Formats: sequence, structure tokens, C-alpha cells
Amino acid sequence: MYKRILLILFPITLAMSSCNKFIDVIPDNVPVIEHAFNLRTEAEGYLATCYNRLPASTNTGGLPGYFSADEFWLNSTSNYSAGAYPGWYIAQGQQNSNSPLLNYWGSGGSGTYWQAINDCNVFIERVFTVPDMEDYEKERWAAEAKFLKAYYHYLLVRAYGPIIIKDENVPVFADPSESHVPRVAVDACFDYIVKTIDEAMPYLLEVEENPIIEIGRVTQVVAKAVKAEILVEAASPLFNGNTDMQLLKDDNGNPLFNQTYDENKWVKAAAACKEAIDFAHLHNKKLHVWTSPANFTVNGPNTQYKLNLRTAVSGEDASTETLWYDTRSIAGLGFQTDFTPRGLVSDANHSGITSFMGATLNMAQKFYSANGVPIDEDKTYPYAARYELTTVPNQNKYKYDLIAGYTTVRFHLDREPRFYGTLSFDGGRYLMLFNKNDADAINTDYKSTGNIKPSSPTGYTNTGYMVKKYVNIGNTYGSSNRHDVVPYALSF
Repeated sequence: MYKRILLILFPITLAMSSCNKFIDVIPDNVPVIEHAFNLRTEAEGYLATCYNRLPASTNTGGLPGYFSADEFWLNSTSNYSAGAYPGWYIAQGQQNSNSPLLNYWGSGGSGTYWQAINDCNVFIERVFTVPDMEDYEKERWAAEAKFLKAYYHYLLVRAYGPIIIKDENVPVFADPSESHVPRVAVDACFDYIVKTIDEAMPYLLEVEENPIIEIGRVTQVVAKAVKAEILVEAASPLFNGNTDMQLLKDDNGNPLFNQTYDENKWVKAAAACKEAIDFAHLHNKKLHVWTSPANFTVNGPNTQYKLNLRTAVSGEDASTETLWYDTRSIAGLGFQTDFTPRGLVSDANHSGITSFMGATLNMAQKFYSANGVPIDEDKTYPYAARYELTTVPNQNKYKYDLIAGYTTVRFHLDREPRFYGTLSFDGGRYLMLFNKNDADAINTDYKSTGNIKPSSPTGYTNTGYMVKKYVNIGNTYGSSNRHDVVPYALSF
């Protein structure tokens, strides 16, 4: 028995005697944070990680803007899960506290912006230790990370209202109490965000020096525009005197939403917008104007305007309006076909075109009348009869937007050019470059026997409306169910 106990205790004693040395050894080929800042190339890779957590503009399932309100709608809950389209389930009142949808706070399917902020803080702290970089470049890269940190805070405020401010990371081995940080009022959140952007501003490039390799990087053009957006948000009724949130208070009983409307916030927002616009103009940014190809004929009085709207988002070339490119989103086949009506040409069923992104009736109602007035305020518009059926008159003023002699709802007639340039609907027309002439645009019949009829359990819009501006007018469709989609980058 004695010998057996000895044999057991000996290896334990040996392990304890070497324990201190063992835990001080880092195994070979295991990266540590210091390695990320040994060289400029590695530091640039870490900076890319800070950018890589930005929301992707073409992620229709993961961004709240597509479905969480009532801009778009899907056709059946049996076809689309809450995991794939959480925003749509939120719009139906299915948000919950046990497993929140679109969870940007925790570690849910949408990812967390707190990890992004953590990465930015690490980068800002350590980039100045990189040995093979000039000081001016360290300052610039640190400024980009600082802006991104502020922007991630803004995204969290926009989603959750009052949040904690994480200007520095809590050390890993800090006392747990240091992680118990209270939320601060929304005004303090916005003040911190704007202050952080202002601190970064002088060290950013005014505009990209080499747009080919620096596209998507933060510049002063970007920072000024985003700052203006943030100040407009802060001045809006959502955050400026929001009495609906009066019961939300901190532990000391102080309201986390200010309860007094402050008109001066709009003054600050207006000044920031003016500064952003003037600075953008200075760097050749301007409203997008579509240029007609040599082999394409424009006849309609509003065709140019309508195509300006469509191609500002989905043009083949970089739009002059674009201030900040989303390099994580190439809006090619998977994105554009969600918005593309099937049957744009007669010989193609196009099994690859998904066609399920339907715009809502509420959005269609927001567009003005032909007189430039909301339809419920225009005294000459037959608002009470807007949903009654009517036959489209064979008149020039309807020629480029509606099918002459077609029966559709009165709601589709006598609307502003934005309505026809943005929406596809039953009895409307759909212009593509392969038409060669705007008078030859495609007629869109959404009825059960029409060319835009449902062709699969999921391949249709049940709202009767689709959005044109996310579909590149240069796309071509051929036989054998094949379609060629021109990719483009969306901007924030």
C-alpha cells in the first residue's frame, strides 16, 4: 500500500514543482495581441477588423431598416424563419426578451457592436507602438478607429437609446465591479459620440488619396456627413424631448431621455448639414445625374429624373452622391434578384430570380400626387376613390408610366415622378437599358395570368409592389433561365 501511494503522489509533486515555469511559457506559433502590431501590414489587418464589423447594406435579413417597420414585406411566415429575417418578425410584434431578435447588444445572430468597440480601443491604444510606420500615418489610422468607435456607439444608441460609454476597455483581470458600468442619458451619449468624431476629424484625410485601394476608408467627407446625420437624429422627436420614455430613469431617478424639447439641437444639426454639404461639394461630390448611353433614346419628360433616382443607388458606375462606400456589400445576384420582378422579358421564367421583396401599401401612399402634394391633402386628387378600379386613358401624360387601356386602381394614376421611378406595380411599366427606348418599357401585369404572376411558393410579392432602385438598369435577361446581374456597391 505504501508503494502505491508513493507512485501516485510523485507525479503530482513533480507537476507542482514545475507549475510556475509552465504557466509563464507561450507555446510556439500561438499569436498574441502584440504580434498584431509588430509590423505595419499586421496593424493594417487589425484595422480592417475594426471596419469589418460595420453593418452590411445588402443584408436584408440582418439590418433592421428593411423589415422592422413597414417598408418591405414578405409573403408567408412558413417560407421565412425568424433566424433569417428577424426584422420581419419584429414588425409583426414578435420581439421578445428571452432571445431578442436583431441582438446587437449581446452575442446573438446579428453579432455585437461591443466587440467592435473593444477592437477599436485595442487598435487606438497599440497602433502607436508599430515600429515601421510614420507618426502621421499612425495618427491617421488611430483617427479612423476613433471614428469607427464613435459610429458603433451611435448604432447602439439608435437601437437601444441610453447605453454605457466604453471609451476604454476594462482590463481582463480587473475587479468585476469595474465592469458594472451604468447607462448614461441619451444627451450624454450623443455628446460623447460627436466629441469623439470631432477629435478624430483633423487627422483624417479630406478624401481618399487613392480611391482604388482606399475605397470605404473613413475620410473627413465621411466624418462630416455622419456627424450631420447623428446630430439630426439627436434633434429628432425620438431623442429630443421624448415624453413617451419619461419612466426610463437611472438608479438615482434621473430621466435617461431628456423631457424638454430643445430647438437649438436643430440649429446645430442644420449647421452640421451645411458644413457637410459644402465640404462634399468642395471634393466634387454632387447630386447624381444619369448619363444616357449613345444607343438609348430618352423621350419621356420625366425619364431622366426617374433614372437619376434609380441609378443613384444601383448605377453601374460610382455615383457622385456616394460619400461612404460599403465594401462589405457587393449587390450582385443574391441581392438584386430579391427585388427583381420575374418575367421582365417574355421568354424567361428565371428560376434564379427570387422576387420576394415586396414594398408595402403604406410606403406607396407616402408618395405625392402629380401636383407635388400628399395625396390626402391634394384637393384635386380623388383620395376617397383611390382604391377603385379605373381604365388608364390613352394619353401622353400616362404613356411612359402606365399601360394604356389597362384596368388598375385609381391610386396608380396621377402620382409624382418619384412614385413611377421607385415602384413597380400592376399596370405599370419597367424600363431597362435593353429596351433601347423609354417608350418601349416593359408592361408589368401582376395578375395571376400576367407576366409578373407568382411562379413559385416564394417567388413573388404579395403586396403587389416592388422597388426598382435596387435593380441595376443594365441587367440583362436571356433564355435558358439565365440572367446577368451587374454588381455595384451600396453606400451608407
